[in-house]
Amino acid sequence: MNPSERRHTAQWIGLLTALLLAGATQTPVFAQECSDPPEANEQAMNYSLYWESFKNKDYASALPYLKWVLKCAPAYAGPGKFDDRNFDRATKLYEALAEEAADETVSRANLDTALSYFDAAVPTLKDANADYSEAEWILNKGRFIQKHTAKLADLQEQVGPIYRQVYDMDPTLLNPRPYYLNVIVSDLVKKNEVEQALAFLDDAESKFGGEAETVELIAQQRNALFVDDEDRMGFLEDQLVKKPGDEKIIDELIDIYKSLEEREKLLGMLNQMLAIKPTAKVHMEIGVIHLEDGDAGEALKSLEAALALPDGGQYSRDINYNLGIAAQQLEQYARARTYYRKALQEDASFGRAIKAIGDLYASSIRECGANMARTDRAVYWLVVDYMERARQADSSLSSTINSAISTYKPLFPSAEDLFFESWKPGDTYMVNQGCYSWINESTKVRSPN
Repeated sequence: MNPSERRHTAQWIGLLTALLLAGATQTPVFAQECSDPPEANEQAMNYSLYWESFKNKDYASALPYLKWVLKCAPAYAGPGKFDDRNFDRATKLYEALAEEAADETVSRANLDTALSYFDAAVPTLKDANADYSEAEWILNKGRFIQKHTAKLADLQEQVGPIYRQVYDMDPTLLNPRPYYLNVIVSDLVKKNEVEQALAFLDDAESKFGGEAETVELIAQQRNALFVDDEDRMGFLEDQLVKKPGDEKIIDELIDIYKSLEEREKLLGMLNQMLAIKPTAKVHMEIGVIHLEDGDAGEALKSLEAALALPDGGQYSRDINYNLGIAAQQLEQYARARTYYRKALQEDASFGRAIKAIGDLYASSIRECGANMARTDRAVYWLVVDYMERARQADSSLSSTINSAISTYKPLFPSAEDLFFESWKPGDTYMVNQGCYSWINESTKVRSPN
């Protein structure tokens, strides 16, 4: 055995003797003052003495030895090991004493002592070059305060800022994520710091946008921050002044202006977006506004521009449908029908486009049939054909279509008309005469109601 091994063996024989004596006398065997630096056997002895008692939940016996370790060798965890376990055990020890205490004042004092160790751990461990995570110590302090809500009621307002501090250091520590984000946002809202809350939610979304539950929580929180769209509109308008051209803000304002039917503001915002990012959707929405305003010419320009863009294909059905409306407003009926048919090529069950063709034919009767001759009335058979097809394709249109059919059926040719024209119910009838030559579609002769 070499001299180093003999010395190491002697140290552990001394430690074992001290442990046996301590177990027999229950009297601390350490010096109150620390040697500088502490002797290795002193560190090992006091660490072992407190750890044995702590494991057995004999906190009163563990306490004096733990205090010595925290004072003289705070990071010591065994030969060559230096970490934060002693501070962690100190918080748990005083928490246990708080739970055991019958007196509320004593219980609170023990909790306060535990909190003091949460505060002292990081700077002490840093000085000792120990292994520790500052963010985890801060996080655990917040959890500790929340865990003892009743006894630490006056400290609950610290929880939100504590979790926010952790978020800024390492947001991945906050799990489950939605819970901690909710605590942080709720704290900001309580302080009426709405702008900060929204900025925080934006940041969280940028970091955790791939987590479905987190995204749902963020959406809920955003919606809850304002009583109504008008409040949010004012806030976002102020934000846009600070961040001109911000696409996200512009998108949100577009949705709000639609909801509040702020048509002039909506058109202005869509044009802003068009200058930043010209897309088929923006062109289409501008075209729809022109349609609603009765400016079919401008609507056609915007909608055709939408269809010409690379992303126009994904909106082709709706763009063509609205082009049909624009052409119809300009009384270009054949052109309008072409657009409606293109919309149906994209979606054969698009009931509104089917109904639109029926409405188109009804409009042509009003243009062509001033005297309402038998051939004019016969076109209503075709109109009702389209109405019935539209109702079958989209049941949500039933009420509107039923009302239209009840208007058109009384306009069918009468029994006398059928007699004079030799029309028999069920026979095929072509709508292709005179003013209706562009229609060129067949229908069935119907009995008058």
